[in-house]
Amino acid sequence: MMTCCIPKMIGGVFLALLLGASPTWGQENSCKTQLKAALSQVGQPANGTNDFLRFQMAVNMQPAPDQEGVAAVNDLYTVVKDGDRRYFWSTHAQVFEDNKVKVYVDMTERSIYIMNTSSVENRQKALGDFAEDQKAMIDYGQVQACEAEAGTGQFTLLYNTSEIADYVKYDRIDYFLQDGQLKRCVVTMKPGAFYTSMEVEYRAPIFDREKELALKKGPLQMVYQGRKLKEAYAGFTITDLRQQRVEEDPQ
Repeated sequence: MMTCCIPKMIGGVFLALLLGASPTWGQENSCKTQLKAALSQVGQPANGTNDFLRFQMAVNMQPAPDQEGVAAVNDLYTVVKDGDRRYFWSTHAQVFEDNKVKVYVDMTERSIYIMNTSSVENRQKALGDFAEDQKAMIDYGQVQACEAEAGTGQFTLLYNTSEIADYVKYDRIDYFLQDGQLKRCVVTMKPGAFYTSMEVEYRAPIFDREKELALKKGPLQMVYQGRKLKEAYAGFTITDLRQQRVEEDPQ
């Protein structure tokens, strides 16, 4: 699932070590193992599985002074996965998806797009690629600090080696854990990037009864009330991109 960073796949092999004091290979490997375990638990209940996930990410991104026209980002992303249903909310976009249909809502453009869901194989591959991306960001980072005792503390990874300079625009990532759970991470960008930093705080979402009941509905029911759009989406344009449209009652 969603974590602190969403990079492209990184090629090459991490070879260089930083000069000066650093953890031993065994210590570094242990630190990275703890960090990967914490990342894999984001949004899961105790002893949970990927069939049920709930978490929020409060994201703050500060533009670099030399990047004109780049706006700061301060948003709250909510992610819910309950069986085949995968729902996402932010200020600018919403996505409601199951194994049959996907509804994408562009809140800025006031537009709704309805489409076929990609195949299970493609979704699994995408999730697999995403998971590998996250592992790569940990594997290719050089541990500078590993202060987590019993799963609580700070990890610092550096990305200032020439082998990955063309692929990774991060200078360092600081992860903060508590009781084995990832609570926050701060990404410091290299010069030349659009943003100087990105901070992500992980939270457990709190839904009222109305929202809890809404989560039991299918993707079309999230935007439709009967055959009409819900009040929150009144006036939105609708584009149906399904290859084989089936006339169905959203209820």
